[in-house]
Amino acid sequence: MDGEPVEGATVTFTSAEFHASARTRKDGHYELTQDAIPGQYSVTVRKFTGGTFEVTEGMDEGQFEAMELAAQESAKRGGGAPSKDVPTQLIPAQFSDPAQTTLKYTLPQKGSIEANLRLTSK
Repeated sequence: MDGEPVEGATVTFTSAEFHASARTRKDGHYELTQDAIPGQYSVTVRKFTGGTFEVTEGMDEGQFEAMELAAQESAKRGGGAPSKDVPTQLIPAQFSDPAQTTLKYTLPQKGSIEANLRLTSK
């Protein structure tokens, strides 16, 4: 993001026929654990930061997202600010939200070993 690798982000490729995720390493590289089929993919990149909990402590990112959304909804209804215990999404919604992502990738028939993603925080 902004020219720097993002360690520990989850990169997800989704199409009508295929769904796979991978975690980025310190250098920003990732590798899907299963071979993707050729075609057009919607791609999301997600990384939660802050809060008391960490993904490695047994909660998955879907649970963190649910906690974050519940805290935001509570704040909207006058329930106070979101809890400091709830991690927040580091990656902007245009890359992290499946409904808003602008990241697309077309896997050619001959396959590919590379899908570089350029993210900006602005």
